[in-house]
Amino acid sequence: MPISDDVRAAARQRAEEMTATNWYKLKGGQGEAIENTFRILRTPPTKTYKYPWYEYGLHRDVGPFKKIVRCGKEYPSIKGECYLCDVYIPKLKAQGKVASAKALAPRAMFLIQVADVKIKDDDTMIFKGPYLFTPPKTIASSLLSDIISG
Repeated sequence: MPISDDVRAAARQRAEEMTATNWYKLKGGQGEAIENTFRILRTPPTKTYKYPWYEYGLHRDVGPFKKIVRCGKEYPSIKGECYLCDVYIPKLKAQGKVASAKALAPRAMFLIQVADVKIKDDDTMIFKGPYLFTPPKTIASSLLSDIISG
């Protein structure tokens, strides 16, 4: 039995939806000069965080399957509880496994919400998103500097 064009179109659309992500990824590769245009969206303040960005910690290479685990501490204040920070890493240090303890230490991550901007030939803009974006440290530092300077 042949498959109708309607079914094919529905399957194509559903396949695109299934592979879509809510994370923004910079376009281009190492050394490529590709322009990335995005708009930083306001992140509404919460009871515990009042800034238009969010910071959190990640532990990498956790366990035998080398998983990535979110730290239980709040950033940048480092308040809260985290088994790895409070129990396991100090235990490794006490056993003299300083390199392993250092590898498990949380890394601060910077997160913002963005909209991807496409500029058409007639200078109109198309926005897609919102997406979550965790930029590299150099870009995060530049974005914070831009926020500070207005």
